[in-house]
Amino acid sequence: DQDGMNNLPNNPQLRRFFKEFRGFGDQDGQGGGNRRFSHRDRNNDQPRPVAQGSGFFISDDGYLVTNNHVVSEGSAFTVVMHDGKELDAKLVGTDPRTDLAVLKVDGVGKFTYVDFADDSKVRVGDWVVAVGNPFGLGGTV
Repeated sequence: DQDGMNNLPNNPQLRRFFKEFRGFGDQDGQGGGNRRFSHRDRNNDQPRPVAQGSGFFISDDGYLVTNNHVVSEGSAFTVVMHDGKELDAKLVGTDPRTDLAVLKVDGVGKFTYVDFADDSKVRVGDWVVAVGNPFGLGGTV
């Protein structure tokens, strides 16, 4: 394919990223400049920054943890559930030192959540799983 997208995984967010932002930043179209990627605001056609990240619920009433670097410059937050449903969220707090942030989703019902490990039972060498969202590949582990 002429646009070079045949080798990408079949992921709509990843494909959109490369289609929208290919060549930004310098004269020869090879990228590498300091341009901050953005989408157009639907209301006034002004550029607005967009970030993606992963997170997980820590309570059944809608509190979730994500990374501070994902939300630190944000003013509006949307949580996209595994079924594609989008929920508005409020920023509860951040900690830049540990790169953690807490968001809250209201009025939607109970959420399945993860429990943190009992730190008195965790030992060096125990298995852990890291979950992320690099390039919008939400199923990355």
